[in-house]
Amino acid sequence: MKYSSMETPKTREEFEARCFHLLNAIKLGRYHGIPGEGNKEQVPFLPNGRVDLANIDTMTRLSMNSLYDFHYNRDNYPQFDLSENDENEEATD
Repeated sequence: MKYSSMETPKTREEFEARCFHLLNAIKLGRYHGIPGEGNKEQVPFLPNGRVDLANIDTMTRLSMNSLYDFHYNRDNYPQFDLSENDENEEATD
């Protein structure tokens, strides 16, 4: 399997999109944090409602980028493709 590097945000707009993607996943219960780290994934906001980029910790940045990359680049992660596994199970029945 060929591994590729994870894309990181290049603009504030891309960074905020990843922040809101993480917040939405937490709100929907699809993301529960990295085990053993005490769930430090918190996104601070400025008084005007924008994301405070300077005060986001490293674990939150890693969580945002990993979650976003996994969601939008599933072709790079064939081991997690559930649709392929479902077809194999149906063929054996």
